[in-house]
Amino acid sequence: MRTLLLGGTGLIGRPVCDALIAAGHDVTVLSRGTRAVPEATHVFNADRHDPTALRRALEGQRFDLTVDLLAYDGAQVSQLFAVPRFSPGRLLMISTGQVYLVTDRPPPHREEDFDAPEIDEPEPETRAWHNWKYGVGKREAERTLRREASARAIEAMALRVPVVQGESDGATTQRLWAWIERIMDGGPVLLPDHGEQRLRFAYAKDIADAIVSLSRRSSWEGLAALNVAQPNECTLRALVEAIARCVGRAPEWVPVSGEALDSAGIPKDFIPYWGRYFSRPDPTRAITQLGLALHDEDAWLPSIVRAHLSDDPSTRPPRSHEGYVHRPSELALAARLAQSRPAP
Repeated sequence: MRTLLLGGTGLIGRPVCDALIAAGHDVTVLSRGTRAVPEATHVFNADRHDPTALRRALEGQRFDLTVDLLAYDGAQVSQLFAVPRFSPGRLLMISTGQVYLVTDRPPPHREEDFDAPEIDEPEPETRAWHNWKYGVGKREAERTLRREASARAIEAMALRVPVVQGESDGATTQRLWAWIERIMDGGPVLLPDHGEQRLRFAYAKDIADAIVSLSRRSSWEGLAALNVAQPNECTLRALVEAIARCVGRAPEWVPVSGEALDSAGIPKDFIPYWGRYFSRPDPTRAITQLGLALHDEDAWLPSIVRAHLSDDPSTRPPRSHEGYVHRPSELALAARLAQSRPAP
């Protein structure tokens, strides 16, 4: 099967590329050339978001399957379909659980919740607005994908995933590193809202295996969109306690409110996995109807933590998380909160 992978080989792309090659696909990667790709692939050096470069690379090309990791709005999907004589074959787009968070439905979300009414636009340039804009953009990308694919009588699907975890996260997003770094420095660790935030992740290799499984299906009829995520939810506290066990530490956990963080001048943007805009898509359909193998954090977290602490530059974080600059303020706040707690 001749397969096109749009988006290089980052956190999701590398496991997807490796899984497709292992499954016997003849893989072509379109990327800007900033990361190494497996030797078994063909490479088109082009920017997915540059319409001219996209056309130059793909004009007249034909594939059996296209996996698009980098379509963020409807215009980018239209640009792909506008490439002359380009035939994508079946087209699978990586979407996000954030398409649900801009609706009025509470989590966890099923696929049909996509059709719920959208919430009002938040105040521009706020944290909420940037998250809202991302979710709305992905919703338009999905709608455009359906429309363009239907007009050409090809099959297309959107895979909706929450925050993705993978062994290369330390060299890319550094979200998990933000917690590992604090746990390992020996000081107390602030837990917003007692760590009660409910979480659901997607493991990058599960996404890759899901794509291979879907590529083998004879038809995607009735599968315009599919949630791919871990089967069960955990809490933020359960996650960070598991991280601490992986690194052999037992830090003091200090519950803290959002108001206390504001008063201390600690930006909430630098606290991963906390806040309203953390999606929790329900993968029941993927598991029960399609039999996809999806795993909870106890199956993948130890491997990912080890990758963060290894000497491999492709997985080890190159620097501190950007929010770590506020660590002195966090420690000062933890000390004040400890003093204010009543004696046992």
